[in-house]
Amino acid sequence: MKHKLLSILLCLAMALSLLPTAALAEEATGAGPIKVGETSYSSFSEAVGAALGENGVITYEISGKVEVNDTGWVQVAKAGLIDLSKVEFIGITDDAEICITGGLAILADQKYDIDVSFTNLKLSKPNPTYGGDYGHSTNYFTCWLRNTNAAENTVTYTNCTFPNGVCNNQYGKTVFDRCQFTNATSGKFNLWNYGGNTEVKGSTFIGTRGIKTYNEGDLDVAPTVTVTDTSFDGLTEKAAIVASKPTNITLTTVTAVDCTKGLLQKDIEGSAGEQKVTIEANGTGISGDFNITGKKDAEAAKNEFNITAGTFAGEINNDYLAPGANFDATTGEVKMSYVAKIGDTEYPTLADAFAAANKTGDTVIELLDDINMTGKNWTPVEVDGYHGQGVITLNGNGKTITGLSAPLFAGGFAGKSGIVIKDLTIAGADINDTTNIQGIGAFINCVDSMTRIELDNCHLKNSEIVSTGGARVGGLIGWTSGYNKPNDGPVDTKVTLTNCSVENVTIEAKGSVGGLIGHAGANPATYHTITGCTVKDSTLKCTETGKSWRVGDLVGTANVGQVTVDAATSASQNTLTQENASTQKPEGNIFGRKEVGKAGLVIIDNKVVAAGTAYGDIVNKNANEVLVEVSKGHWVKPNEGTVAMIGAREYATLPDAITAAKDGDTIKLLKDVTVTKPIEVTKSMTLDLNGHVLTAATASTATVKNSAIWVTAEKVNLTIDGTTAGSGMTMGDTHDTNWEAKVWGFVDLREGSAGSTVTVNGGSYIGSTCASDSYHYTALFTVGSESKLVLNNVSAETDERVVKASSCGEVVVSGGTYNITGINAFLGAAFETKTASFTDMKLTAKYGGCVQVGSNATLENCEIKVTDIRTGAGTHLNCAVAVQYGGTATVKSGIYTAPYAAYVYSSGGTINIENGTFTGVVRADATTGKTATINIKNGSFNGEIQKGGGPGSETISITGGTFSFDPSTKVKNNGTDYIVKRAGSEGAYTYTVLAKSDLTSGVYLTDPSGALASNYYVSSTANGVWTVSYSAPSSGGGSSSSSRRYDVSAPSVKHGDVTVSPKSASKGDTVTITVKPDSGYELDTLTVKDASGSKIKVKDKGDGKFTFTMPASKVTVSAEFAEIETLDFADVPTDAYYYEAVKWAAKKGITGGIGNGLFGPNQPCTRAQIVTFLWRAAGSPEPKTMSSFADVSMDAYYAKAVAWAVENGITTGTGDGKFSPDATCTRAQSVTFLFRAIGKLVDSKAEFSDVLTDSYYANAVAWAVENGVTNGIGDGLFGPDNSCTRAQIVTFLYRAYQGK
Repeated sequence: MKHKLLSILLCLAMALSLLPTAALAEEATGAGPIKVGETSYSSFSEAVGAALGENGVITYEISGKVEVNDTGWVQVAKAGLIDLSKVEFIGITDDAEICITGGLAILADQKYDIDVSFTNLKLSKPNPTYGGDYGHSTNYFTCWLRNTNAAENTVTYTNCTFPNGVCNNQYGKTVFDRCQFTNATSGKFNLWNYGGNTEVKGSTFIGTRGIKTYNEGDLDVAPTVTVTDTSFDGLTEKAAIVASKPTNITLTTVTAVDCTKGLLQKDIEGSAGEQKVTIEANGTGISGDFNITGKKDAEAAKNEFNITAGTFAGEINNDYLAPGANFDATTGEVKMSYVAKIGDTEYPTLADAFAAANKTGDTVIELLDDINMTGKNWTPVEVDGYHGQGVITLNGNGKTITGLSAPLFAGGFAGKSGIVIKDLTIAGADINDTTNIQGIGAFINCVDSMTRIELDNCHLKNSEIVSTGGARVGGLIGWTSGYNKPNDGPVDTKVTLTNCSVENVTIEAKGSVGGLIGHAGANPATYHTITGCTVKDSTLKCTETGKSWRVGDLVGTANVGQVTVDAATSASQNTLTQENASTQKPEGNIFGRKEVGKAGLVIIDNKVVAAGTAYGDIVNKNANEVLVEVSKGHWVKPNEGTVAMIGAREYATLPDAITAAKDGDTIKLLKDVTVTKPIEVTKSMTLDLNGHVLTAATASTATVKNSAIWVTAEKVNLTIDGTTAGSGMTMGDTHDTNWEAKVWGFVDLREGSAGSTVTVNGGSYIGSTCASDSYHYTALFTVGSESKLVLNNVSAETDERVVKASSCGEVVVSGGTYNITGINAFLGAAFETKTASFTDMKLTAKYGGCVQVGSNATLENCEIKVTDIRTGAGTHLNCAVAVQYGGTATVKSGIYTAPYAAYVYSSGGTINIENGTFTGVVRADATTGKTATINIKNGSFNGEIQKGGGPGSETISITGGTFSFDPSTKVKNNGTDYIVKRAGSEGAYTYTVLAKSDLTSGVYLTDPSGALASNYYVSSTANGVWTVSYSAPSSGGGSSSSSRRYDVSAPSVKHGDVTVSPKSASKGDTVTITVKPDSGYELDTLTVKDASGSKIKVKDKGDGKFTFTMPASKVTVSAEFAEIETLDFADVPTDAYYYEAVKWAAKKGITGGIGNGLFGPNQPCTRAQIVTFLWRAAGSPEPKTMSSFADVSMDAYYAKAVAWAVENGITTGTGDGKFSPDATCTRAQSVTFLFRAIGKLVDSKAEFSDVLTDSYYANAVAWAVENGVTNGIGDGLFGPDNSCTRAQIVTFLYRAYQGK
C-alpha cells in the first residue's frame, strides 16, 4: 500500500513538472499573461487601461499567449498620459505571443508622439474579421502610429516571428531586426510595405512570397526599403522583393536561394505612368534574377528598375540600370558615374543637375566628365527670371558634350536672370528645328531681357544646325534682345563672348545666319562684346529668298543693339551663301548686313563700321574719340556740354556728378576741369580721369586750407583712376610762394573722415614748382583723422610735400616715380601717423625729400636719392630715410643715396635695416631723455656709421652687412672703456677687450662695447683680457659658418651694366641683381653660379631686377646683352606684359604664331599646344616610341611632343585612352606640366585659399610661386580652374626657364 501511494505521488510530481512555469505563476496569482509593473492582467485591454508608465515609458511583459479580441482599433495606451514617449512589449517566456483575433490593428493614439517596440515575441493574426481596408482584411499583423505629424516615429520588431505576415508602420519608420518571416499562405506576402520607410536586417524569409512595396496613396517622396544581411529561401509565387509603386530600395549582402521568381520584381499594379524603383545594392553575395511582370509588357517596363550600385552574382540587364550606372561583368559591380555637381552634390545626368538648380536665385553647375548625348532626348533649359531665378553658371571644366539633338539652353526672360557658360565644348551636335521660334543656337536659343549672358572659352565643333521654320540661327546664340519700355524700366542685356570658336559647322536657316550669333539686338538695350573669337571651316547658308544679304561669319544681322568686336576676333575659310539674295554678299563678311536701325551700332577694332541715325556721322571714326564706353560693350555719344558721366547719365559739371553719385558709382571725366572751390565727397565712388586733367585752383586763407577734393564723411572709399594716358592733376598757382594763400593740394582726408580711404591709381600729379628753399607746409595729399591714403604707380612732381599725414592716418605707397624740388619731405608732419609703407617707389629729391616718419613705417625695394647738399642750418634734412618723435622705420631692401642715407633725429626713434644699399652717413642722434637706435642686420654701406654724441641714449647695433671700412673705428662714443687697444692693419685688426662673464672662447663677440660686431671672433684670453680678431667681409671673416660672408662678383660686360647688392652676403641672404642694357640692347642671358660652377636659380622681379638666395660660397654673376630684335607679330604690342615672353619663345623656336603675322595672345591654349611648347623648349628631342592615344594621329604636329611628354611623366592623358589635344589648358594643368618638365619639390607651400594641400597641382603651384612663375590672380586666389591663353602660357614658360 505504501509503495502504491508513493508511485501515485511520484506520477503527480512528474505531471506537474511538465506544466509551463508561467501557467503555474498565473494559477498561483490568479492573474493573466500580460504584466505591467508588478501586476498581471488577463486581457490586453485590461492591461492597457491600467498602465500609467514610468518616466514616460510603458513596458508590457508577455508570458504565454495574449489574445487581442477587442473590436476596432486597439490602443497601446489609454488617452491622457502626459509625457508618454515609448511603449514596449517584451516576451519573457519562449511561448510569448500577441495574437490579434478580433481587432483591426494595434494603434498608437493620434495625439501621442511615441515609439513602439516588440521584442522576443510571436506576432500573429490568423483569422481577420475586418473586411474594409485591404491591409486589415489580410492576416498581416499590424501596429500603426497614426500621428501623421510625427513621421520619424518608429515601430521596432526585434527577434520576432511572423507566421501570418506583417504590415509596416504606414506613417513613420519600421525596423525588423533578426526577425523570422514564415507566412506560407498562398497569395500572401511576408511583409507588406504600406508606405513608410522600412529597414530589415539579419532576418530570414520562407514561404510563398517575400516583401512587397505597395505604398498607399500618391506620395510626394518615394519611401525607402533597406535590406541588410538577410536571406530569402524557397519563395515560389513571387520574387523575394516585389515593387509595385515607386520605391528606393537598398540591398546589402542579400541572397535569394531557390526563389522561383528571383530576387527583384517590378509588379505594376495597373499603373498607367512610369513608376521608377531605384535599387542600390551594396556588398557581396547578392544573388537572384530581375523580372518584370504585371499589366505592362516587358518592353515598356524596361526602365522601371534603376539600379545604382552593388555587386551581383549574375548578369544585370543594362535596361535595369539607373542613368549614370554601369555594370562590370568581370567583377559583377554596378557603379554610378556622375557628370555634374552643384556644390558637393553630384548628379548622374546633366538634366538632373539642371532640375536641381535654384529656382529663385543663382546656381553654379560644374561638369565632372564628358557627356555623350547621342541618341538621347534633350530638353533645352529655361531660365525663369520672371519668377526670381537668377544667374545659372555652367562651368564645363574643359569637358565636351557630344551628340546634342537640341540647344543646351532655351534661354530665358526678365529680371536679374542670366546664363554664364565657360570652358565647354559642344561637338557632333545635330540640331534640326522646324518651329518658327525667334532663335536657334547650340548653346542658347534666345536671350530676352536677361542682364548677363557670358560665354567664355566655349567651342562648337563638327556639328550641324538646320532650321526650316524661319528662326534666326547662330552657332552659339540664335537671337538676342534687351528690354527698354520706359514705363517698366530698361533691362540692359549684356552679351559677352570671349575666346570662343566655331569650327567645321554647317548652319542653315530660313532667316539670319551667323557663325556666332544669328541676330544681335532686337531692342536697343542689348550690348554685345566679342573678344578673341574665331569662326572657320564652316558653311553658313540662308534659304530665305528675295531678301537682302543676311549671312555673316560672326553675326548674321544686327538691328538696334550694339556690337563691339576686337581685333583678335577672326574668320577664315568659311562658305557663305544665300538663295536668290536681292543684293550680293557685302565686301566684309564679318556681319551679314551692316545696315542697322536708329539706335544700332557696330564697332570693329575700335572703328565704327555701322551706326544708326541717332549717332550722326561717326562711321569710320575711332569709337573712343566720338563715343564713351560707359560699361563693357555699351557706348554712348554724349552731348557737347557734358563734362562727366555716371554710366549713361550726363552731367554739365564735376560737382554735379559727385553730388548725384550713389555709393559704388564710377564718374568718368570727359573734359579737363578746373576746380575753384573744394568738392566734398561723402559717398564711396570712383573718379575716372579718363585721360583728362583736373586743375586745382582752390586758393586758401590763413584759416582755411583748400584742396580740390575734400573727403568729409566716415568710411568713404574714394578711388581716383588715372591709368588712362594723359590723366592727372595739376596746381593752378604753381609759382605762388605764399604758402598760406596757396592751393593746399589735390585731395584732403579731413577731420571727420575716420575709416575713409583714398586710393590713387596711376596718373601724373604736378604740384607747386616755385623752387623756393623756404618751407612749404602744403601737400599734394593730406591724410588725417584715422583715414588712409593709397598711392599706386603715381607720377608726381612738386617742391612741396607729396603727403602730409597726421592724426593717426595711414599711408601706403606702391610703385611710382616722385620728384621733390624743394626742401620738404615726401612724407612730412607724420608725427602721429599710424603706419606707412613704401614698396617699389622711386624718389628723387633736391635736398630735403626724405621719407620722414614719426611712427611705424616699412620701405621695400625703394630707390631714394637726394641730389644736392644743403649747407648751414638744416643740413640734417639731407637724408633719404629719417625717423623722429619715437617712430620706427624698417628698411627691407632698396637703394638709398643721400648725405644722410638713414637718420634718427634727436627727438628719438628706431631704424631697423634688414637689407639694402646705403650711400651716405647712417646716424643716430638723441637729445636729453630720448633714445635713438639703429639696428643693422644686413646691407651694403658706403659711408660712416655715426652716433651724434648727444645727451640721450644712442645705440647702433650691427649683426651683418658689408662696410667700406671697419665700422667700430668710425662709431663715435662706442664705449672705449671696454676696448684696451687695437693692433694690425685695415681689414685684419686685433682688439684687446676687457673680459666679460658671458664671453666664451671660440664664439663670436656679439656686443663687446656697445657696438655690435658680427665679424669679431674671440680667440684667446689671459689675465682677464680677451683677444678679439676682426676680419673684413672680403676676407671671409671669422670661422662661424652662420655669419660668414661670401663675395658676389659681377664682371663688367659689353652693351650693358650689371650690379649686385649687397656685394657680399651670408648663406640664406637675398641678393638683388640690377640689369641695365644700353640703348638698343636687351638682356639675353643672365647666369648666376656658385664656387663649384653650379647654376643658382634666379627670380625675375621685373623692371630689370632679379634676386637669388646666397649659398655658402662665393658667387659669380654673368650676363649677355643682345641687340633688340623687332617682333613681327602685329597683335603683340611692345608694352604688353607678355611681350618679352613671346619674343623669347619666338627666338627659341618655341612658337611661330598662328599665321598671318599673328601670335593670338588671347586665344585659349590647348593641351596640344602647351606640350608642344615644352617639347620645343627642351630642344625637340626625338621620342623613343609614339603615343597610343586614340585622338592623337601620327601626322599631327603635336604627335612627337605628346609622345615625349608621356615618356617623361609630364602627362598620362585624360582617361579612356585619350589625350584631348583640343581641350583648353587650365592654370592648374599648365603649372603641373611645367613642374613635371623642369621643376623640383620645394619646402614651402602656396598660400592660396583655392589650392587644397591634397590637390594634384599643390606641389606644382608651390614650385611656381617659389620660382617666380606666377603670383596668382589676386585676392589670395590662384584660379586653378581658369583657362589659360597663349600669352599666359608662354609667360609661364619664359619665367620658368629664366630661373633655370
